[in-house]
Amino acid sequence: MFSTAHNPNKDHEVVPHLNDSISSLSFSPVADFLIAGSWDNYVRCWDIKQSGAMLQSKAIAEQNHAGPVLCCCWSVDGSKVFTGSCDKSAKLWDLNANTFTQVAAHDAPIKTVNWIQAPSYQCFNDGKLG
Repeated sequence: MFSTAHNPNKDHEVVPHLNDSISSLSFSPVADFLIAGSWDNYVRCWDIKQSGAMLQSKAIAEQNHAGPVLCCCWSVDGSKVFTGSCDKSAKLWDLNANTFTQVAAHDAPIKTVNWIQAPSYQCFNDGKLG
C-alpha cells in the first residue's frame, strides 16, 4: 500500500503548483530564492524557507514567454534572471523592477543561457538548438 508519508528522497513541493513539466531550476546565489522555467511558458520565483524539518515556499512573481521556457540562470548579485525559450528569445527579468525585457533572438529555440562573471568583465551568453 502506498503511503503519502513515505518520502525517501525528502522531496518538497512548491506552491502554487506548476501547470506543466519543469525544464530548468536554479537557486539564487545570494538569497533563498528558487526559479523554475517550465513547459507552460512561465518562469516563476519562490522564496524558500526552512521551518524545522520542513521547507516552505512562497510564490513571489512570475513572467511568461510565448513558448516553453527551456533554461534560466541568475546574475551573480541575484537581482536578475535570464531565460531562454522555444519562442526563440532570451529575456532578462529584473526582479527588483519586475520587468521582463528581450535581450536576444535567434532562428531556433534557445536551449542555454549563462551569466559569466570574470575578473575584468561580465557578460550574458546564450545558445540555440541546431
